[in-house]
Amino acid sequence: MRKYNATTVATRGKLYVRMNRAWSSFWIGALLLGALSPGRECGAGETDQFMTWGVELKDSAEPLNAFFNERIEAYLDRVNSQAPRITEEDELTRRIFQHFFGGLFSSTMRSWLHESSEIDRFPTDEVSDWTYQRQSILRGFHFPFLLPMAQTIRIGEVYLGIDKIGHFFGFGRRYYQRYQRYVDAGLTEAEAEEKMIQWGLFHESYTVGGLVDGIFSKGDLEANYQGFRLARALCGGAAPHIVNRNGAWVLTRPVDLRDYVTPWFDESYNVSLFTQGRWDRVRKVYTEEYCVNRNHDTVQERFHRYAAWEPSLAQRMAEQYIGEQYPQLQAIQNLNGLCDETR
Repeated sequence: MRKYNATTVATRGKLYVRMNRAWSSFWIGALLLGALSPGRECGAGETDQFMTWGVELKDSAEPLNAFFNERIEAYLDRVNSQAPRITEEDELTRRIFQHFFGGLFSSTMRSWLHESSEIDRFPTDEVSDWTYQRQSILRGFHFPFLLPMAQTIRIGEVYLGIDKIGHFFGFGRRYYQRYQRYVDAGLTEAEAEEKMIQWGLFHESYTVGGLVDGIFSKGDLEANYQGFRLARALCGGAAPHIVNRNGAWVLTRPVDLRDYVTPWFDESYNVSLFTQGRWDRVRKVYTEEYCVNRNHDTVQERFHRYAAWEPSLAQRMAEQYIGEQYPQLQAIQNLNGLCDETR
């Protein structure tokens, strides 16, 4: 695993400084993104699983898996009937991911999650985006970040924001394409995977995280990586989900998304890093409202279930990246330590 040494730090700059200065150069773009955003349908978004502490959501895995696999089969029927036919596994994988996430304002999966009566969402649709934001740990206007809020759902044992589904398919595909290019260039699979994750870390620091919402989200990085894992397994590996039989693509092993949704999607468990303006608000809300609930039985039971999971390569690299480049920032924004201080 790559070490992020002092030279690397000097070359790339410090996240804490870069994230706080970024708005001065790029606030117009952020304002336009917020102004054009169609609310919860937007690809990007902020999320708050702290609000679900003490809330028991219904597991949405079964209806979600049913929808996903039915849509894959319908898409394969369409692909198999068209000419010229897709013959390469890589191309089919990219097409399927694009089918489920077409772009910032187009996502088949995310739209269904927002609209389906089979999905238990928190907060409910009756709560406006503005009210949700004002109640969340990210409450208050923080110029120039104007992104919408993403509701929380439960898949298996994991509580996650619907925004993570956009990362799963959107960045999952980009990770997969980048991984394939690295392998084609002569890297080993392990080297290509690490380099792919390093690319994701850079963009979370300086573009999709640092500039867009002032948040370095380890949860987003985990969703990106798990989407890549599905992309790699969709038509490849020892037991692919889709195979080519006599020139026709067939779903032979249904996808279970619980295999790819991990506890590190939950941002109350895998807490993000924040710019100064955001951190000032988060710190106040957390110490005043959430420290008292941190040791509640329902919260500890959820986290105990999470702790049984082994962290992914992406999660280990994210922790290393933060620890080696920004140890002071990591120490300051230690929510567990804050609770100990406020007792």
